Amino acid sequence: MTSSNDQLRQGIRELIATSLSIAPIPGDRRTKPHTKKMDRYLVNGAYGLGHEHNHTQVQHIWVRADTVDRTALGDVECEVSIPMDDPKRTGRHSNLNQIPGFRRATLLKFSPSNMSEAKLVIEAAVKGTRS
Repeated sequence: MTSSNDQLRQGIRELIATSLSIAPIPGDRRTKPHTKKMDRYLVNGAYGLGHEHNHTQVQHIWVRADTVDRTALGDVECEVSIPMDDPKRTGRHSNLNQIPGFRRATLLKFSPSNMSEAKLVIEAAVKGTRS
């Protein structure tokens, strides 16, 4: 039997895959677009988006705080992640640090509880902060 979290994980992946504005980050020998814990993307070729998919009870979508109008997302659960002051550490796992522009940025971690919320987050990421 497929859990609702598995369905949400698959739905988020399908939503991202069908978006013309979202593409996997360019990979090299050290940086891969997809890992066991996170799928990493560029939105509009300009800024990052991470889908943390390895949890059994929740899915997380990470974006830079300055790229999304958070007020447009209503009640979607969101946590702010501020980078640490120590230039050698960020307090985040390396999957996030390898997304272009994420290492020293304030990030938002959205935890959508259903596909409607996930779609709102993805659409807000694609729209960006433009009006």
